[in-house]
Amino acid sequence: MRTWANTPEMRDAFRDWYEKTPTKDQSLAHCWQAAWNAAKTKPKPRKQKDLFGVSSLAFARNTDPDTSQDAAKSFDPTSLEFEVLQAIQQFGSQGCITDQIVAMFSNRDSRTITPRFAPLMRKGWIEDTGERRRGISGRGQRVMRAIRD
Repeated sequence: MRTWANTPEMRDAFRDWYEKTPTKDQSLAHCWQAAWNAAKTKPKPRKQKDLFGVSSLAFARNTDPDTSQDAAKSFDPTSLEFEVLQAIQQFGSQGCITDQIVAMFSNRDSRTITPRFAPLMRKGWIEDTGERRRGISGRGQRVMRAIRD
């Protein structure tokens, strides 16, 4: 079982605290307790709205710059997943390929659209039919379809 004490964040907190201590001869238990207390004060990720019955969190590493922290707080992946799901549902039982969905979101970069497929598959909203169709590049792309309305 992975506990908070076994995470890289806790190890970093311990290392940071240990490097700042004036004497290095304190007991290991004391060091861990001080690091634990320091780490517990870190801000928790902001919980975002729940559109699919699965909670989604906005994350940024504590070591990321403040601009990354702000971007993570302002981005809501579940609302974009919902928009992508609606687009896929429009194709009905015949399904669609990535190029067709990306074309529907011409105002957004494809790099914000394509990462939404995997979470929708994991959550059971869409499926890979196993069929492949030729995309704009000439390569085969998987055909996806909505399995729930």
